[in-house]
Amino acid sequence: MSNSRPWSPARAEPIQLFLVRIVKDYRCYFTQKGGSVLPKEGGREGLVFLSNPHAQFFQSRTALGRSFTDKNGKTWILEKGECDAETRNYGFFDGTTLIARVSVISPSLTSNDCPTNFWSVGRIEVADQFQSCGIGSGLLVAVIAEMGVPLASDVVQTEGGAAVWKRFVRDEPDSIEAHDPSGCLGTVNFRDGAYKPNPWARREIRLVRRP
Repeated sequence: MSNSRPWSPARAEPIQLFLVRIVKDYRCYFTQKGGSVLPKEGGREGLVFLSNPHAQFFQSRTALGRSFTDKNGKTWILEKGECDAETRNYGFFDGTTLIARVSVISPSLTSNDCPTNFWSVGRIEVADQFQSCGIGSGLLVAVIAEMGVPLASDVVQTEGGAAVWKRFVRDEPDSIEAHDPSGCLGTVNFRDGAYKPNPWARREIRLVRRP
């Protein structure tokens, strides 16, 4: 930014380091004294703030031909970040700021609790100020359309991640299947205030959304 000043130890405010555990891994957050960028808990789509820019996964950006229009009427263009044979990263940007990201994991890295032949969702992240706009589920829909293959849920889900899959079940029940180690259990439906069969009743059940 044009009004930014070079960093100087003489005028730098104290920096605090927070180590936050999210599911099975850890993340570090740096904050200035009196400020906070810690993730907010809750059952919303995402769990953490995204950095600006999110260089770890988007040192290079490729705009793709998929888009999503959120509940506020804003259209987001799907972009692809760093990829390799086993992991792909996709996101939505607001200018140069990454506001939503999902990592997609190869079948070769699938969970031993419920192996599948499908690519799976590793993590969905939506910046706090863009919560409750349907962006998490919209990002997944755009990614599935871009890849042209089914995507499976992770065995371990955050509350926010589970909320995205619950929205799929309620809005598009015919596109969602439940799988366990024995195979496909059929489609999942939301009836009489309950998910049937309940994919969150057993750890080894995974949801699969087809294109």
